[in-house]
Amino acid sequence: MKTNWDQVGDQVRAHGFGQHDANWVGFYDYFKGIGIDISLLEGLIILTESCGGYWFFENIVIFIDRHSILQRNSLGQLHCDDGIALGYSDGFSVYALNGVRVPKEIVMTSELDPQLILTEKNVEVRREIIRKIGAERILQELGGECLDKFNFNINGDEIPYELYRVKGVTPLLLKMRNPSLRVWHIELIRESGKPYLTHSIKTCKDALKWRFKGKEFDPQQLT
Repeated sequence: MKTNWDQVGDQVRAHGFGQHDANWVGFYDYFKGIGIDISLLEGLIILTESCGGYWFFENIVIFIDRHSILQRNSLGQLHCDDGIALGYSDGFSVYALNGVRVPKEIVMTSELDPQLILTEKNVEVRREIIRKIGAERILQELGGECLDKFNFNINGDEIPYELYRVKGVTPLLLKMRNPSLRVWHIELIRESGKPYLTHSIKTCKDALKWRFKGKEFDPQQLT
């Protein structure tokens, strides 16, 4: 049985990413400059120079205009703190923070409501919300009570964990410093411990064990 993607493949005769293919198309274009015949690729070179992408179907061709706005961070990820990260002349826009596509309101609202972290299900979007608001402000405004603190050492780097209960909020909040990204972030932890633990969560180690689906926490898992 053919999948949806198989059916699309049957209909699409060719596709490409236009200017986004310039890195490898340019390699062949170089040989044209030194007198080598690459006439078979002339059409591809023209497409790369003139559009942002294309699809060839049996009776129709779709071309995408090149973007009019492109904002990236130092790592080359789509990113803009206060506007459109990727935009086109027809008004289509993408809002993104550090490579994570987010709703427009997350970018354009200067003072985000900390309650957002309790309703946002996407881990990456929640991380960017926390990064924008700041972990300290989140806990301050949500009224967190620290239940436990736990530090461990990885190759001389002290990694702190803090477990909080917020008044009126069912899940606990585990505040931690990501050892690779070097930023603070907060995860929601089910206080009951289910489905991975038979006991309620009262310590950072309990929360970490729940986070690792019932397995004992090993600091090397984070390296």
